Amino acid sequence: VCETHTLAQTMWKRCRVSSCSTFHVTESGRPLYPQRFKSVLKFHEPGLAPAADATGSFHITTDGTPAYNNRFDRTFGFYEHKAAVLQGDECFHITPTGDRFPTRATAPFRWCGNFQEGRCPVRLQSNRFSHLTDTGELLCNGQEWGYCGDFKDSIAVVQDPNSGLSTHIHNDGSFVHSVWFSDLDVFHKGFARARDSSGWCHVDITGTVAYQNRFASVEPFYNGHARVETFDGALQVIDETGSTVSVLREGNAFSKVSAQLVGFWGTYTMGTAVRLGVFEAIEELPSPTTKHIAERCNIPHQNGLRLLRALAELNLLVITRQGEWKMSTRGMTLHKQLHHAALEWENEQHHWQNLGNLLKQDAHSTSTQNKPGCWYTTATTTQLNLNSKVMQEYSTHDYSSLAKHVIPSFLTSLSANTTTPQKLTLLDAGGGSGTLASMIKKAITEQNVASINTNNGVQVDVSVSVMDMMHYPNNNNGANNNTTSGGVDSFVEGDLVGEWPVAKGSVDVVLLTRVLHDWNDADAQSILQQAKTVLKPGGRIMVVDMILGDINKGEVNGGLCDLHMLVMHGAKERTQSEWSGLFANAGLRHCSSQALENCPAMLMVLTEG
Repeated sequence: VCETHTLAQTMWKRCRVSSCSTFHVTESGRPLYPQRFKSVLKFHEPGLAPAADATGSFHITTDGTPAYNNRFDRTFGFYEHKAAVLQGDECFHITPTGDRFPTRATAPFRWCGNFQEGRCPVRLQSNRFSHLTDTGELLCNGQEWGYCGDFKDSIAVVQDPNSGLSTHIHNDGSFVHSVWFSDLDVFHKGFARARDSSGWCHVDITGTVAYQNRFASVEPFYNGHARVETFDGALQVIDETGSTVSVLREGNAFSKVSAQLVGFWGTYTMGTAVRLGVFEAIEELPSPTTKHIAERCNIPHQNGLRLLRALAELNLLVITRQGEWKMSTRGMTLHKQLHHAALEWENEQHHWQNLGNLLKQDAHSTSTQNKPGCWYTTATTTQLNLNSKVMQEYSTHDYSSLAKHVIPSFLTSLSANTTTPQKLTLLDAGGGSGTLASMIKKAITEQNVASINTNNGVQVDVSVSVMDMMHYPNNNNGANNNTTSGGVDSFVEGDLVGEWPVAKGSVDVVLLTRVLHDWNDADAQSILQQAKTVLKPGGRIMVVDMILGDINKGEVNGGLCDLHMLVMHGAKERTQSEWSGLFANAGLRHCSSQALENCPAMLMVLTEG
């Protein structure tokens, strides 16, 4: 009898779901019970499986009978004697008796994962993620993440909600190594899959990359070997040093390089389509056929077809069975968000023809032959007008998190730490037509309104100003317009490199967003020194710029942008050590760095020192 009872208790471990997913079968394929359900899932400890019928979702035992009387909208498998269930808009865990697992969370969860090693990822009402412990408490007092995963060997992956970057944490919430990556996996046999700006690789427990190579994709190591795909499409097996053990499929380097060589084809095609009004025609015409689009753009029908076909090859357009053209997601992005950028990049191609001459010059040479100055000092009004619109497009996308969360949070902290209430001053130096400054002012205003409505938080009184080398011809972002809807308070025209027309010691925060990479070291140092001059005691300079990776670690991100700075401005992108040297030479101390969401740059906070 005991043997029969033991077999019955463990039978579920050898069962599987039938091919129709409506019942379970034994190892030999025979039905485990006579009942049939709408759907079933696998059995899990303690021998219960999710099932659904006309009454709802629940769990069944090995004889097909319900394990409890309760019914839910959806049930999932038991893990560590707790199962996630969905009921209306709520997600929570239940015990094997169907009772709700008690938690100390103040609000119901939007989603629940499965318990692993006494921890479970959950999605909060804020749509952020946290870990729930097996005692019903949120880890680290409810530390919120953009995303978090299961724990494996006491380590889990978490994603920063602002930057979108990921790192590893221990099961007590502390960081394993504090190195952040674009994407990350849990550890398997001593290594974790990780992606940085250069591609996929493997990292060890300290967050150190195991080798210099980067790949289009990598699999976890399996007894010292891992399968990877190169950027040329080759499949290889590598060892833990990154060396190729065997080639499973040859890549097509010729096609990849050939496509890169003619990349300018796409640039000119997109710029031409924008200038001709192709995307407006597709959006506005009731029947955007090739004929109607060509007529609207005033080009012959056959040439219109050639252009539309090329745009479809670029995945910007698709054609329906009715012969009408539609914009893809990429096409809509170009039309709505990068319209003016397409025109500017098309116009700037000729500058690159001088790249060879520029590279032959000594980086420290004082000769001006073949060496450009900062583009803004020689640009025409038409060029500045277009550049202003391009900067608006990029700022709206790249600086959203910076303007809505990072800077308001910093200003709130600054305001809260003052002994007496005072109006803070923020200067966006090199801020163009004021797009970012307007976004910041709008975010601060909305934050203050929310603070009043909830009677919670610190009110921030801040004056936001913009200083640049010229008045942009088309300023549609509220500069010189003191409004509560996002307009900045003032616009000051001044030379960034020369003496600033701003009172000394009058500014709490100076912003330099993608400004310094437009200037050589000497001019960049002058800009920083001017920024330091206008700071109040204890003020901060916030620099947003790219940090080039360590080439010795295979981090090659930013190389092309660095050449673009050389071609357009005689300037450069900088490594961490180059930034540190520049800050020190300007008499500034680097306080902290922070990655930014949707922006391939870092926020570096400086103070006098």
